Amino acid sequence: MIESHPQSKNKGQAFAMSFTSELRENLPYIALDLPLSVYTQDFVHATSDMVPIHWHNEIQLTWVISGSLEYRVNNKTFHLTPNTLLFVNPHQLHTSKTIDQDTHSLCLNFTDSLFIDYIQTHFINPITQNPSLAYAMLPLQPNQLKQLQSFIELDDTPFHHLEVINFIMEIIEQLYPFTKEESKPVNKKELALFYAMIEYIHSHYDKQLTVTAIAKQAFTNKNRCTALFNKYASTSPIKYLNNYRLNQAKDLLLQTSQSVSDISLAVGFNQLSHFIELFRLNYGLSPLKYRTFHSKTICNDAIEK
Repeated sequence: MIESHPQSKNKGQAFAMSFTSELRENLPYIALDLPLSVYTQDFVHATSDMVPIHWHNEIQLTWVISGSLEYRVNNKTFHLTPNTLLFVNPHQLHTSKTIDQDTHSLCLNFTDSLFIDYIQTHFINPITQNPSLAYAMLPLQPNQLKQLQSFIELDDTPFHHLEVINFIMEIIEQLYPFTKEESKPVNKKELALFYAMIEYIHSHYDKQLTVTAIAKQAFTNKNRCTALFNKYASTSPIKYLNNYRLNQAKDLLLQTSQSVSDISLAVGFNQLSHFIELFRLNYGLSPLKYRTFHSKTICNDAIEK
């Protein structure tokens, strides 16, 4: 089932976000011999667009072009605006969503093989191999804002690819002082347990799940399961499960002609009244009114285009 993701574009062409069963995102590179991905994303607030919890092998830089994003990395939440840039190291669990308005963002993703050996040894490795450095929020200078603006419509030429690489090197220079700071390393064992439970929910949300069943997938108990969800998702296991179900239901309402009762059962809610109540609390409308309202909006947008 496809979630309600923001529209992503690479070289001006829309592409669908995709993830492995281990929650790793598959990213399109701009060239076969260049491990660099540059793309924009459009988040529509009215449809509660979000990027689900995932990770990737690449380093990521995220800039909000307009609007604002709530961005969560591991157990830390950031509010991204056009004046800041978020750095996220590889293999960090993260997710993002709109806060209160439509949002346009730009992502630069790259691997450490983008750099020559000397730079990698003395500048990249101290960052990517630092267990205490999972993320960093950086202020943007006026010239950097102009550079990021130019990447939105990136020309597919080696010269413009070099401009992106030069910008990344500037950011690496800004990040270097963070390697000297001491902070608590990310608990990889905890994250592995959390990954296992999240993956289980995503694969079995249509079943009748309990906290005990979710905890069992990580060979842990109910209390630790609840503590890990509070730490890394800022919610309880059951609330996370229900929110995931509601997101699936939202897509079924817009993409199929199934009845509300059939959709309720398809996403794991046995009681229709409970499903309708939770849906209204999350989206401000009943499922039927949500379908009617957004179907009209989609039709009007299509006519205008």
